[in-house]
Amino acid sequence: MESYRQRLAAGDEYGAFAHFVRGSGGAPAVITRMPHWYLRLAMSVGFRGAAWQRMRPLLGSNLAEHEQIAARLGRLADYAAVAVPVLILRGSRTSPGIRTQTDALNRTLGGATLETIPGLNHFGPEGKTAPAVAERVATFLGGLVPPC
Repeated sequence: MESYRQRLAAGDEYGAFAHFVRGSGGAPAVITRMPHWYLRLAMSVGFRGAAWQRMRPLLGSNLAEHEQIAARLGRLADYAAVAVPVLILRGSRTSPGIRTQTDALNRTLGGATLETIPGLNHFGPEGKTAPAVAERVATFLGGLVPPC
């Protein structure tokens, strides 16, 4: 996270993103073995246009979110008392590491519902697959509202 923070502060958004992708724990081994300069170049070629313009302003929030996740590592049991309904969504193409994490979260939270949406990966809430995610969320939230 420190390299990510430094690159972001220096205005090197592609460099920051490359550090995040390499260090996030979800990247394929081939990416984590790439030299930083090469991965940064690949990011600058692969992420352009409208998609990058949507993602770029979120890098600071992404850093803050993942710093909080890192600060909570190993403390999942702290959430065992959470009993309110929680919807945990993942795609059937979710990486094994994230599957393990969502399974553990589901076991820990007493009011959790874990759903796997066929064909989706980590980026399920975006683009053409967003309606499938929105439908699951709407159904879940609709079940929480008592009838008038």
